[in-house]
Amino acid sequence: KIPPLEYEYLCFDQIRLNKEQGSLDEQRPRCESGALVIFFPGAGYRTDMPLLYYPMNHCLDLGMDTLSLNYNFKGIDTKDRQRRYEETLNSIEDLIAAACHFSRYSKIAFMGKSLGTKFMADVMKSSNQKVDLTLVSGSIWLTPLWNNHESFETMLACDASSLHIIGSLDPCYSVQLDRILQESGKIVKVIDGADHGLDVPGDVNASIAILGEVVAETCAVLGTFMNSD
Repeated sequence: KIPPLEYEYLCFDQIRLNKEQGSLDEQRPRCESGALVIFFPGAGYRTDMPLLYYPMNHCLDLGMDTLSLNYNFKGIDTKDRQRRYEETLNSIEDLIAAACHFSRYSKIAFMGKSLGTKFMADVMKSSNQKVDLTLVSGSIWLTPLWNNHESFETMLACDASSLHIIGSLDPCYSVQLDRILQESGKIVKVIDGADHGLDVPGDVNASIAILGEVVAETCAVLGTFMNSD
């Protein structure tokens, strides 16, 4: 059986815990950084890929802890996907709650891409109170699923500082939804000519430039989350 969730929990001093599922080690040394950034990947875009990998390492450089998630929906029948999604969401909430309990963070931030933004939204709107949402100081939404109505409503209602980055050719992009988010105080960066992968079809140099630009911007924003009151 393929586990619904794998994760890597890294402290600023590079303590590593690689596990497939289960609880965090209660005996591990507690980190003094006070901040945790949680990375939610896409269905096919893992946390060891550039848009998430470099910001994650930047967080470690700044003294934050990171929790990178990876979920697997390959080989899951269409009829079983919703059940699998709910199992994964439940595991994510348990994991975040455990991390916050054992290290007693004063603030957390979320960063996700594509499907990861739906998981982010579902954690934020959850009514089971596993995760203390008052700790969330900021969120970064890469290629967010604006076309999912429930997720978009949660993004819109998010009280924490929010940055959305999306390509103008992304099928999830909408000029109207862009305007609604900006009018609510969210920061939206639209990359002209970029698709859902934040690539420019047929232009490798432009795609590389966008990668550098997005990584630089997200790293800067994560730094502001760390220093926010």
